[in-house]
Amino acid sequence: MAYEKKEGDITLFDNKKTKDTQPDFKGTVLIGGKELEVALWKRTSQAGKNFLSGKVSQPVSKKQDNCVKVEDDEIPF
Repeated sequence: MAYEKKEGDITLFDNKKTKDTQPDFKGTVLIGGKELEVALWKRTSQAGKNFLSGKVSQPVSKKQDNCVKVEDDEIPF
């Protein structure tokens, strides 16, 4: 039986970083029936305590990364 993600479930995996600015963990969360991307970074506070900081965002399709949407009325010819 395949795993079925439930509302509020978060799945994170180690991220193979190529830059220090990239997240340490990446994954997804299901909110409102929509799957969103999650990124987490390992941090250390000024007091020396370890914590995680993160970001939740809309998924970005790799096909859309290099595309620009242009409306017909924006084309000058």
